[in-house]
Amino acid sequence: MARERGIMKKIYNYTFQLVCIYILALSLFSISSFEIKVEHFDSNIHNVNQEKIISSALLSHTDQEDGKKEEALEEESINKIEEDSSSTNEQEVQESEETNNKQEDSSSTKVEEAINIVDTSSFTVLAEEIVNMSHYGHDCYGCTSGYTASGYYIGDGRIYYQDPTFGSVRIVAADAKYPLGTILRLGYQNSTITAIVLDRGGGIGDGKKFQIDLLTTNNSKAYELGIVQNTHLEVLRLGY
Repeated sequence: MARERGIMKKIYNYTFQLVCIYILALSLFSISSFEIKVEHFDSNIHNVNQEKIISSALLSHTDQEDGKKEEALEEESINKIEEDSSSTNEQEVQESEETNNKQEDSSSTKVEEAINIVDTSSFTVLAEEIVNMSHYGHDCYGCTSGYTASGYYIGDGRIYYQDPTFGSVRIVAADAKYPLGTILRLGYQNSTITAIVLDRGGGIGDGKKFQIDLLTTNNSKAYELGIVQNTHLEVLRLGY
């Protein structure tokens, strides 16, 4: 009886040990499985975060490229607008210059067509003298009205006056001893011209540097022609 009890006790001990070993093994397996799952879960989270970072970087790079493209397009558009504007302005300036040139040519043609030179060789010479002659234009310094002292308009660049007796005559400024309307014949550039006194001048007259001032199309032309010394002057008519 005691022997049987000893055997049963050993069986119980072995059984208890096996159960403990089984429980321990099961516990270890559960713990290792949980750690693997946790590590796998953390790895997934890490991978997702990396994907988010990469995606964000790609989006940022794409936005930068889009911004650069937009800036390039805006700059190209601005340059094109400026080029079109510059081209338009140049075209307008060119058209304006062509129009002015045409108007000047037309005006010049009309003046040339209106010139009627009369031969004055048969007219009686009333007086004569040697004078110094200068030139001036309607746009000279102080010439702001575009009219001569006699009221004749020269602001458009005209240099001739149409006289009923002497035809087309050049316009001059002279000393007050020559009344307005006086007709003069002047030696000029190896020839002679017929002129009419229609203007006065503060620097023109007897006892001054110049006695006669011949009208030209503009003041630049006047400077170009300069001064004519010792000009032979003949009076063909005194006043109108």
